[in-house]
Amino acid sequence: MNTKTNINKNIVLLFSILLITTWQCIDIYLPSMPSMTIALSTTPTMIQLTITIAMIAYGSVALIYGPLSDYYGRRIIALVGLGIFVTGSIFCLFALNIYVLLIGRMLQGLGFASACGVAAPAISDVFAGEELVKACSYVGMAMAVTPIFAPVLGGYLHDYFNWHAPFVFLLLYSATIFFLFFKFFPETKASLKQGSLHPLQIIRNYFSILQNPKYIGFVLCLVLVFTGEISYIITAPFLFQTKLGFTPVQTGWLIIITVGGLLAGSFTSSKACKKLNIEQLLSFACIITILGAATMFTFALLGKTNIATIVLPMMIYMFGAGIIYPNVVGGCMSCFPEKTGAVCSLAAMFQTGTTGLIATIGTHLFNINHLPLASTLLILAILTIPALYLIKSKPCMGEEENR
Repeated sequence: MNTKTNINKNIVLLFSILLITTWQCIDIYLPSMPSMTIALSTTPTMIQLTITIAMIAYGSVALIYGPLSDYYGRRIIALVGLGIFVTGSIFCLFALNIYVLLIGRMLQGLGFASACGVAAPAISDVFAGEELVKACSYVGMAMAVTPIFAPVLGGYLHDYFNWHAPFVFLLLYSATIFFLFFKFFPETKASLKQGSLHPLQIIRNYFSILQNPKYIGFVLCLVLVFTGEISYIITAPFLFQTKLGFTPVQTGWLIIITVGGLLAGSFTSSKACKKLNIEQLLSFACIITILGAATMFTFALLGKTNIATIVLPMMIYMFGAGIIYPNVVGGCMSCFPEKTGAVCSLAAMFQTGTTGLIATIGTHLFNINHLPLASTLLILAILTIPALYLIKSKPCMGEEENR
């Protein structure tokens, strides 16, 4: 029993490390974005596109990795994804223009999809019920630590070297994690090569998943809140540096303060799941995100644009997000426990693909001041209310079978 428990803890640790690796690609170079605009002779919108193109690439292949991991296993798919991620990091490092950088970011997104698409199903292979939500919360905290330290690290790397330095770090780090996974990660799926990889059967599986209103509610909640977070991430460096005059290092530290709310929310979720169910936690968290967005919107309407009126309301929003993320992941998997790979891939496709498209459109507005950002956050937060009604509609299939 102790051996099994240790193996399960190691799996959570390995996937936490894996997600830390891939999530760094989103925000480690945020403090360098204004300088990259000059170095590559491009525009802020094109530099912001390097974030959204990685997310769109993620979303475009997310539906593939889930069924592949269900059929071939989690280990091989994770290694393939890490290999693609390393290749993309090489392209980014040696990019001489924005187009090569975009290709590298696209490859990183493709590899990122593999890593994230395998993580949640692998954890669900060894955990269930309350333990599953708790494990997802721990992984969520690990993911929260990443954006806390990555922008600061990126800011110092930029300050001491140049904008290439964060990509050097990403290349070395991801190559190291590839080796660790190759050496230590066990296969978590008990039975392989079951089911079908026929495209029509995969489509039927996804269609059956989308017919579940509760699952749709979980995914909508995830997409809406995550879109708000990404909108902030692509806007903050330009607001802090161009509008408010802060340095790349200072920008990194400001982002730390914001994402601290996400870490606090993930920690709260891991403790509160013992007393509250998923629906109760999500209801509370959605109220918190609305409160944070409304506070920022009020300050923006009053013309108060400074660090306090941007960062503090965003901390409140991110606290709610930190509770929402692990619970919607656990909720999605509880709907179809026998199809966790497909379930997580479908959710990931909507999360990153839709968010990437929305954020790409928003980049044309967000650089003006923080009123467009605050308005977007408020609208997205309010839209989580109908998503909650779907979540409360009826039991998931997996829940009905367990009764």
